[in-house]
Amino acid sequence: MTNEKSVLEAALFVAGKSLSINELAKLCGLTEKEEVKKQLQELVEEYRQRNSGIEIYTDGKNYGMRVKVEIEDRVAYLIPQSDLGSGTLKTLAFIAYKQPLTQSALVKKRGNRCYYYIKKLLEQELIEAKKHGRTKLLKTTPKFNQYFRIKSVDELEVKEPLKPAEVPKTEEKPEEKTGEEKVPEDLGKIDAGKAMAE
Repeated sequence: MTNEKSVLEAALFVAGKSLSINELAKLCGLTEKEEVKKQLQELVEEYRQRNSGIEIYTDGKNYGMRVKVEIEDRVAYLIPQSDLGSGTLKTLAFIAYKQPLTQSALVKKRGNRCYYYIKKLLEQELIEAKKHGRTKLLKTTPKFNQYFRIKSVDELEVKEPLKPAEVPKTEEKPEEKTGEEKVPEDLGKIDAGKAMAE
C-alpha cells in the first residue's frame, strides 16, 4: 500500500512548481498539517543523506522539488521549454522587459488573451502579481531567472539598432501594424528595440 510520504514525493516531482501544505495535505488525505510537515521534513532529510542531485526546498509555506544549484548548469540544457506556448512566451518577454508592468497596461497593449497567459505564468511561478489599485503589478520571479539560466533580467541581450551603413539599400514596403507587438520567442536574444517599441 502506498504511504503518505510516497504520495508527497510523487506530487512534488510531477507538480513542476511549489505546493502549499494545504494542497499536499489534500493529496495525501491527511487532516493534520503538522503530520504533513513532519513527513516532508523526513523527505528533505532522506534526499540530503543520499546525496541526491535533486533536493526538496521550502520557503516556510510551500514545498517544491528541483535540481541542486551546484549541478544545474550541467543538465540545464535538458530542461524542456516547449511547455510555454508562443503566446505565453511572448507575454512573458513583454513583462520581463517592461517590469514592473501593470496588468491593465499589458492587456491594453496585447489584448484580453493575456489574462490566460498571465494565469499560466503565475501557475508556473515565472511571474508574480501584486495588488496595485484596481489592477495588479506584474514582474518576473527568481524562478524566471533559474528557468532561463540567467542571474538577472539585465543579462537578456538588447541588440543595438542598425547603423546607417547596415540599413538595406532597397526599400521595402513597411509592414502594417496590427496593434500586437511581435516578440521573439528566444528570451536570450530578444531585439528589445524592435519588439518593444511603442
